[in-house]
Amino acid sequence: MKVKALKIDHEYYLYPEGYPELHQMGAYQNTTESRFVHLVQLLDDNCVEPYFIESEQADCYLNVSRMEKLRESEVTILSKEEYDQRLVECIARICTDCVHYIDDQKGDNLEGHRNKLSLDGNCFFKEPVEEKDTMF
Repeated sequence: MKVKALKIDHEYYLYPEGYPELHQMGAYQNTTESRFVHLVQLLDDNCVEPYFIESEQADCYLNVSRMEKLRESEVTILSKEEYDQRLVECIARICTDCVHYIDDQKGDNLEGHRNKLSLDGNCFFKEPVEEKDTMF
């Protein structure tokens, strides 16, 4: 499911309930005397943004006065099963000609890909296998 999220200092958070827009965050902050805002963080330990796993979220409180960069972003939140299925398909398309794929030739080692390969097919760690010169 695609949703709008807050990107605050390189981390992603769901909007507070009842305040689904960036401009409403100011109104939300003005409703509380606390400098801390309760948000749900989208964890990226086992995924690559803008795709997140639904079960991997954490409640947190952020100090509003310490936020440096705040912007709105669209993210996709998937179940772990759907994320894994899409990751397997992406590995088959993107990784087979990568030197790092040698450790995963059976395609069953998702852990080595989780925080490197985006479901968009982008991988900053991709290193193509060099073809060996052969003489006939």
